[in-house]
Amino acid sequence: YLLRVGIRPVNNVVDVTNYLMVETGQPMHAFDYDKVAQLSKDEPKMIVRLPRKGEKLTLLDGREIEPHENAIIISTDKEVIDLAGAMGGANSEISQETTRIIIESANFDLYSIRRTSMEHGIFSEAVTRFIRGQSPEQCLAVANKAVEMISEVSGGKQASEAIDIYPEPQEKLEINVDAEFINKHLGSDYEGEQMAKALDNVELKTSVYGGNLLVEPPFWRRDLHIEEDIVEEVGRLIGYDKLTPTLPVRDLTPARLDDKQQLIVDARKVMVEAGNNELLTYNFVAQADLERAGLDTKLAFRLRNSISPQLEVLRTALLPSLLDKVHPNIKLGYQEFGLFEINKSHRNNHMEEDLPVEELSLAHVFASSTRVRTEEINGAPYYQAQHVLNYLLDKLQIDWTELVPLTEVDDAWLATRQPTYEVSRTAAVVSDKGVVGVVGEFKPSVKTKYKLTDYIAGFELNLDVLLNLRSSQTKYAAQLKYPGTQKDVTFAVDAKVSARDLLEAIAKEVVAQKNMQNSVVILDIFQKDAKIKNLTYRFELRHKDRTLTTEEANKITDQVVKSVKSQFKAKQV
Repeated sequence: YLLRVGIRPVNNVVDVTNYLMVETGQPMHAFDYDKVAQLSKDEPKMIVRLPRKGEKLTLLDGREIEPHENAIIISTDKEVIDLAGAMGGANSEISQETTRIIIESANFDLYSIRRTSMEHGIFSEAVTRFIRGQSPEQCLAVANKAVEMISEVSGGKQASEAIDIYPEPQEKLEINVDAEFINKHLGSDYEGEQMAKALDNVELKTSVYGGNLLVEPPFWRRDLHIEEDIVEEVGRLIGYDKLTPTLPVRDLTPARLDDKQQLIVDARKVMVEAGNNELLTYNFVAQADLERAGLDTKLAFRLRNSISPQLEVLRTALLPSLLDKVHPNIKLGYQEFGLFEINKSHRNNHMEEDLPVEELSLAHVFASSTRVRTEEINGAPYYQAQHVLNYLLDKLQIDWTELVPLTEVDDAWLATRQPTYEVSRTAAVVSDKGVVGVVGEFKPSVKTKYKLTDYIAGFELNLDVLLNLRSSQTKYAAQLKYPGTQKDVTFAVDAKVSARDLLEAIAKEVVAQKNMQNSVVILDIFQKDAKIKNLTYRFELRHKDRTLTTEEANKITDQVVKSVKSQFKAKQV
């Protein structure tokens, strides 16, 4: 009989306990009485308790474990002999020499058994049944049946009366449910007597009082507790196929997206329009992925029972997942592409009410093989990433942000991501609401470990902060009728001068012109020695009412050059 259900026969004592477990659902365990006596001080003792620190137990499968602090164990007054509800100890197992046994039929807290099973990797037949919630009412009856069967198959005799310790007897459960409540939830029109007859057929004692049903589940139906359980039982017994299908009455108006959901939709649309490909990767990653990106693995939540070594920790940033996909795509022949992901990350130093905060982020990586790089992709990789970032922020109508060197910013969110980037080629995106994100190129060590191409950069944005910066009003501006003109100017400055400071100074002069829509961007940085570097800027000059003359454009340019020379001791190249 045991072989038919996939259980290996052991001996005539253990086989009886397994047979009754399959038949009744009640796990049991048999101890060698003489071994228990030898492991006790004066007389045989069995104590149910929590383990003490340092206690160890060799299980029946040969493994030695130290039971975790909340496990339930059975011990003598000297040492542990059983991991309760999970697996017995080798020091008290039944053998061919056993002549006296102790039969244990017990009930344990299902949540404790579940924790013990996951902590020690034990998935025995007993665990499978205990974690479903066994009724304590059947413990004594099944134990008595085991004594009877063992006497039959082994010639044994009962040596003592059963010891029944029942510290928390179960209260009689009665569920009162309205027949109309059942019909409303099933969409049926059954009579109370019809429901009661169906329930009585499966030993659910049911009485009908007017329109109410009083149901008394038997002790073994541990799954029935509330009115909805009875609704499900009636539907199952009478038959769901007998219900008349009807469509629910509901408003089909689609739900309106909240501000955060709308931001995600808009950001995704902008990134795709810009030619990027969206990825959706696991929030669970391998610890090695975070280490390759230079991130602190101590900030990551670790899974105790991960289904794979590749899914063992919760990621603290999105970027490692994107970097992991760059080399495989280049290897498959995709030589130039942008990847992005909108998802959540977690870190264990950011908690609210003892729960980890889910940080919503948008991460982007642009990669290009130097062999196929197009003419449009020029300059350092940083500027390509910054270009995508500026385009995104502009399309999302983000009011104000600025780029600041990493060394000038102290922020916990930024500190989690900063180790991936090369500090000298990276900037923090900040606003008056806090740090919005980080944009830049990656460390050589990160490139090596991920087998990345040289031309690669990216950014990651904190969408929770970005949401607070987004204007609720859509802004419109008329297209200018008249063509503009471009001016490229190169300045030779001291190597210590920041390109950002120079850009801000130029922007004040250029953008401040009346009746004009002007802009300035940095075009190139070239450093020929340790003392001097060349910075090239492009001015876009457009008048709202007419076409600028060459004289007017030169005048503005000369004004800017004069101001820059004065402030930064620069030379025009």
